[in-house]
Amino acid sequence: MRQQSLIGIQNKKRQGLFVRCLYQPSGMTLIEVLIVVTIVSVVGLSVYQSLSSGLRVWERHQKMVQEEDIIIFFHKFERDVRNIAPFSLIPMTGHQKRIAMPTTVFTAADIKRGWGENIYVDQLGLVEYYFDPIERSVYRRQVNYAQAVKNLFGRTQKVLSDVEEFRIRYYFLTEEGVTYSSSIDNIIPVGIEVKVAYSDEHGQKEMEKIINIPLQG
Repeated sequence: MRQQSLIGIQNKKRQGLFVRCLYQPSGMTLIEVLIVVTIVSVVGLSVYQSLSSGLRVWERHQKMVQEEDIIIFFHKFERDVRNIAPFSLIPMTGHQKRIAMPTTVFTAADIKRGWGENIYVDQLGLVEYYFDPIERSVYRRQVNYAQAVKNLFGRTQKVLSDVEEFRIRYYFLTEEGVTYSSSIDNIIPVGIEVKVAYSDEHGQKEMEKIINIPLQG
């Protein structure tokens, strides 16, 4: 009897131990939760700082690219203006958002004049620049002399994008001095001013250039 009682007591102890093991909570302690939260916070802060730094670098790069594009545009525009042909039968016209000028263009040669195919030469033609405020872009297109007389234009090329404002002024020499106008019609000015405005993280910025037209004749 005594041996059976001892065996019964041992069995009850084993069952109690099993029940305690079975129902022992398996959740995280408060210290473990705090450690996990700290680790996640540190990792999140590091990721945010990396993304923020990368975004600032990207914005600075975009700003530099925009300024470089405007400088390249000024160079092309100046080249076309300085090559204006004042005695051409192609009229020079323009206003604040558009200009068309007779100038030297590098385009396909006229086959009827004895040139072969796929040959490009410098010749008299027409170049047009215009600003599209809806697309916020500046476009350029050119044609040779024969196409200009027939008012035929070919492919249009985008030369600037993300432009907030675009303005052209035309300068003339009068008896009172130098004055400017917002438009021209079949007359060659002594100078042209072009202004381009764009926006960055600091607000709107402007770049402008004044080009003198060589007097001929």
